[in-house]
Amino acid sequence: MVLQISFASKHGISFLAVNKGHGSTSTLGAVKNGIQIHVRTLNQVEISPDGNSASVGGGSYNQELIDATWSKGKASGRPNRIPGMICIKLTPSISSLW
Repeated sequence: MVLQISFASKHGISFLAVNKGHGSTSTLGAVKNGIQIHVRTLNQVEISPDGNSASVGGGSYNQELIDATWSKGKASGRPNRIPGMICIKLTPSISSLW
Protein backbone atom coordinates (compact mmCIF):
# COMPACT_ATOMS: atom_id res chain seq x y z
CA MET A 1 0.00 0.00 0.00
CA VAL A 2 2.82 2.40 0.82
CA LEU A 3 4.38 1.73 -2.57
CA GLN A 4 1.13 2.43 -4.41
CA ILE A 5 0.58 5.71 -2.57
CA SER A 6 4.21 6.77 -3.06
CA PHE A 7 4.06 5.94 -6.77
CA ALA A 8 0.78 7.79 -7.25
CA SER A 9 2.03 10.84 -5.37
CA LYS A 10 5.34 10.93 -7.25
CA HIS A 11 3.59 10.77 -10.61
CA GLY A 12 0.64 13.05 -9.84
CA ILE A 13 -1.88 10.21 -10.05
CA SER A 14 -5.08 10.56 -8.03
CA PHE A 15 -5.93 7.70 -5.71
CA LEU A 16 -8.90 6.63 -3.66
CA ALA A 17 -8.73 4.43 -0.58
CA VAL A 18 -11.54 1.87 -0.55
CA ASN A 19 -12.60 -0.85 1.85
CA LYS A 20 -15.50 -2.60 0.12
CA GLY A 21 -16.17 -2.55 -3.60
CA HIS A 22 -15.61 1.13 -4.34
CA GLY A 23 -15.41 4.56 -2.80
CA SER A 24 -18.40 6.74 -2.05
CA THR A 25 -20.30 8.32 -4.90
CA SER A 26 -19.12 11.81 -3.99
CA THR A 27 -15.44 10.84 -4.06
CA LEU A 28 -15.60 8.58 -7.10
CA GLY A 29 -16.56 11.54 -9.26
CA ALA A 30 -13.54 13.52 -8.06
CA VAL A 31 -10.97 10.90 -9.12
CA LYS A 32 -10.09 11.14 -12.81
CA ASN A 33 -7.63 8.65 -14.31
CA GLY A 34 -6.71 7.49 -10.84
CA ILE A 35 -6.32 4.25 -8.96
CA GLN A 36 -8.19 2.58 -6.12
CA ILE A 37 -6.15 1.31 -3.21
CA HIS A 38 -7.86 -1.39 -1.17
CA VAL A 39 -7.28 -0.94 2.57
CA ARG A 40 -9.02 -4.07 3.87
CA THR A 41 -5.77 -5.37 5.39
CA LEU A 42 -5.82 -2.36 7.75
CA ASN A 43 -8.61 -4.01 9.74
CA GLN A 44 -7.24 -3.84 13.28
CA VAL A 45 -9.43 -2.69 16.15
CA GLU A 46 -7.52 -2.07 19.35
CA ILE A 47 -9.16 -0.99 22.58
CA SER A 48 -6.78 0.88 24.89
CA PRO A 49 -5.78 -0.86 28.14
CA ASP A 50 -7.89 1.59 30.15
CA GLY A 51 -10.87 0.99 27.84
CA ASN A 52 -11.43 4.69 27.19
CA SER A 53 -10.38 4.89 23.57
CA ALA A 54 -9.96 2.76 20.49
CA SER A 55 -7.82 2.69 17.39
CA VAL A 56 -9.80 1.53 14.36
CA GLY A 57 -8.06 0.76 11.07
CA GLY A 58 -9.47 2.09 7.83
CA GLY A 59 -10.13 -1.42 6.55
CA SER A 60 -12.25 -2.45 9.51
CA TYR A 61 -15.86 -3.43 9.01
CA ASN A 62 -18.52 -2.28 11.46
CA GLN A 63 -18.98 -5.81 12.79
CA GLU A 64 -15.28 -6.00 13.72
CA LEU A 65 -15.67 -2.84 15.80
CA ILE A 66 -18.82 -4.21 17.41
CA ASP A 67 -17.13 -7.53 18.24
CA ALA A 68 -14.03 -5.84 19.69
CA THR A 69 -16.00 -3.44 21.89
CA TRP A 70 -18.40 -6.19 22.97
CA SER A 71 -15.52 -8.44 24.05
CA LYS A 72 -14.21 -5.65 26.32
CA GLY A 73 -17.60 -4.87 27.84
CA LYS A 74 -17.78 -1.59 25.96
CA ALA A 75 -20.90 -2.28 23.94
CA SER A 76 -24.44 -2.86 25.06
CA GLY A 77 -27.42 -4.41 23.36
CA ARG A 78 -25.52 -6.66 20.97
CA PRO A 79 -27.41 -6.11 17.74
CA ASN A 80 -28.14 -8.59 15.01
CA ARG A 81 -25.37 -7.09 12.87
CA ILE A 82 -27.04 -3.68 12.76
CA PRO A 83 -24.20 -1.28 13.65
CA GLY A 84 -26.45 1.73 14.05
CA MET A 85 -28.22 0.01 16.95
CA ILE A 86 -25.19 -0.41 19.22
CA CYS A 87 -24.04 1.77 22.05
CA ILE A 88 -20.26 1.92 22.40
CA LYS A 89 -19.26 3.07 25.86
CA LEU A 90 -15.91 4.76 25.33
CA THR A 91 -15.13 7.90 27.26
CA PRO A 92 -14.89 10.84 27.10
CA SER A 93 -16.90 10.42 23.92
CA ILE A 94 -17.30 8.24 20.87
CA SER A 95 -15.32 10.87 18.96
CA SER A 96 -12.23 9.31 20.51
CA LEU A 97 -12.67 6.56 17.93
CA TRP A 98 -11.64 8.97 15.25
